[in-house]
Amino acid sequence: SALFLSSRYKELHIPVPKGVLLYGPPGSGKTLLVRSLVSCFHTSFFTVSISALVSQYLGESERRLTELFNQARLAAPAIIFLDEIDALCPPRDRANATSSRLCSLLLALFDEVSERVVVIGATNRPNSLDSALRRPGRFDREIEIEVPTVDEKRSIIHVLLQSVD
Repeated sequence: SALFLSSRYKELHIPVPKGVLLYGPPGSGKTLLVRSLVSCFHTSFFTVSISALVSQYLGESERRLTELFNQARLAAPAIIFLDEIDALCPPRDRANATSSRLCSLLLALFDEVSERVVVIGATNRPNSLDSALRRPGRFDREIEIEVPTVDEKRSIIHVLLQSVD
C-alpha cells in the first residue's frame, strides 16, 4: 500500500511504524495535518473524539473503542486518528477506573494492529500519556508540530482555498 510505503520501508530494512504521535501546542495544525495525509493517500480514515468515546455506561466505552479498531482492520489500509489521546490514556497510576480500563484496552488493541493500519495520536501534552503507549511497537514515531509562522499560515490557507475549487 502506498499509504505506509511498506516496500520502501522494507527496502531500507526499517520496520513500518504502528503508530505516530503528533504533539505540539494548540493551534499548531495537528488535526489538519492528519486530514491532509488521509486525502493524499486515499485511504480509509477512522477518527473519534475522545468525548464521544467515553460513556457513562459500564462497558460501552470499551465496546466503542474495540469497534473502532475492528472497523479499521476490516477496511485496511486505514488510519485510526485519536485526537487528544492524553484524555483517553493518562498515566494509569493517576487515572480513574474508567481511564485505566480504556488505556489497558487501547494497549491491547494497539498490539494487535497490522502494518496495514496505522494509529495516529495527537496531544498537546505528550508527557501526560501513559508511558506504555510511548514504547516501541506502539507510538514508534513521535513528531513535534510547531505553530506555523504567519507566512506558513498564508501558504496553508492558499492550499486549502485551492482544494475548495
